[in-house]
Amino acid sequence: MRNAAVSALIYELLFGVYLKIERVRKLGFVEWLPDESGVLREAFDHDFIGGWEWGSDMLEIVGVLKALKREPRPLFKNHKINPKIKGPYTCPLMTFG
Repeated sequence: MRNAAVSALIYELLFGVYLKIERVRKLGFVEWLPDESGVLREAFDHDFIGGWEWGSDMLEIVGVLKALKREPRPLFKNHKINPKIKGPYTCPLMTFG
């Protein structure tokens, strides 16, 4: 029971991720990206919004989310892509089922 508070926090963050995924599905903006094995996964995009970015990073550290990669697109003609910046896409590894 020592980790009950940590588990509750992970649950709340993951629940928020699934709520955002569901809202995006309803809008029809679902993006599917391949994982390292080439399997298409429904991507969760944190949109580089602080709260989502922090939460998804924490869930990735504990192994609940997995990073997905997509080739970055330049924002403008002479824009150089910084390979050190992690993309906003992850996929859940756990469900509430």
